[in-house]
Amino acid sequence: MLDACRDQAKDLLQCPKTEAEQPKPASTLQLPAVVNIPEKPKPKQIEVAAAPPVSVENLTTQLLRNMHDAAQNARATNRASYSSGIADVYWRMAQTDEFSEDVAKQRASDLRLFSLVTGVTDVTQIRQFHLSLYRDALGKIPKNFLRSAKDADLTISAVMARANLNNPTTNGLSASTMSRHFKSLELLLKRAKSEGHTLETDLDVSLLKPKVKANTPAHKRRAVFRPEEVKQVFAHSAWQGCQSDGRRHAPGENMIRDAKFWVPLILTYTGARRAEIAGLLAEDVATVAGIPCFHIRANTYRGIKGEGGEIEKSRIIPVHPHLIELGLLDHASSHVTSPTGLLCPDILPKKRMKDGHQRQVAKIGESLDDFWRKSLHLSLNGNPRKLCMHSLRHYVNHSFIHNRDIHEVTRFDILGHVESSDAARSINTTTYRDETDVKEKLAAIASLPCVF
Repeated sequence: MLDACRDQAKDLLQCPKTEAEQPKPASTLQLPAVVNIPEKPKPKQIEVAAAPPVSVENLTTQLLRNMHDAAQNARATNRASYSSGIADVYWRMAQTDEFSEDVAKQRASDLRLFSLVTGVTDVTQIRQFHLSLYRDALGKIPKNFLRSAKDADLTISAVMARANLNNPTTNGLSASTMSRHFKSLELLLKRAKSEGHTLETDLDVSLLKPKVKANTPAHKRRAVFRPEEVKQVFAHSAWQGCQSDGRRHAPGENMIRDAKFWVPLILTYTGARRAEIAGLLAEDVATVAGIPCFHIRANTYRGIKGEGGEIEKSRIIPVHPHLIELGLLDHASSHVTSPTGLLCPDILPKKRMKDGHQRQVAKIGESLDDFWRKSLHLSLNGNPRKLCMHSLRHYVNHSFIHNRDIHEVTRFDILGHVESSDAARSINTTTYRDETDVKEKLAAIASLPCVF
């Protein structure tokens, strides 16, 4: 029985498959039709010439300007990283230190020239010999470089080639201009160091600063107005009555109280710098402790810079009683809501066309120079002592020095600078004290005699 079951199971395992289960010969298999899909044409490759690497040989002011514009825009949108590019470091500093627009543009221009001369665009690559190279170049570069828009596309080699063809007297920047360039570089390195960038040790910008060749004492390098000369100047028709706006130097019955009238008078009664008063906002004539005062501080039109190049804090200077008598407070009130907000809106530098581009007068207040120069020439019989607008600052300083009732710290706080070579004395008069009371300042200002 068991054997019969085993044989039956064997027969079942060897049972032939049905026709449906039988594999078909290879020749009878039906393959799916092949669909030929046309290939998508590849886009035509456009060959772009690689830009030449930036180097001192092909670097131009325009390329550097593009770098600075990119850094400035990144700064404005908070996308700037703390990279070590000169442009990046500079524009972060300009934002943090709240440079005025004019100061920011000027210092950026100084640093672009440094990069043009040296080929260096990264602060970590600056070496001491680059500083010396920069100094030597500033002594040879044409004075009119960048006055034309075409200069922006010149390499340093082309600039120096032009210098070699020039009359030597038209080359080389002045000592004061060079000092400003070095100050811009010094501020850049100081900022880079504060950010932690690795700089070459012992970089020393102070070694570059030009020395004054003259042995004349500092206080004698610029003439100081004498009291009688001040009275002669303000006896001029511009302050006593002129024929018209265009004829200020001809006596008449018209009194025009604009920048030409106010700025020289305010300088005479404050000892401030020209740009400080020319760029004064109307709202900066305000009352402090019940006393009308000028608030000298930086704004969008100009910064406040010390004579040593350091950025000064704001300062308060009382308004002289004669200025109040002449109507200055009413003049200020009427201009608070003016479009510019300036105390003297007519002094705002006007844009002028040059080489197809709009360029602005370099400094606010420069528009007064021709008028003031002619006023001095007519009032002082040719102005043989070569007095200038800054001579009014020296006049005020001289008056305070020789007034025993005015303490030197009061003079310092009004004029905004310290002239002391004694270190201990300087610390005592600038650090270990409070600001001079506004009443003490008013007494000093009021001691200046009325000029007419």
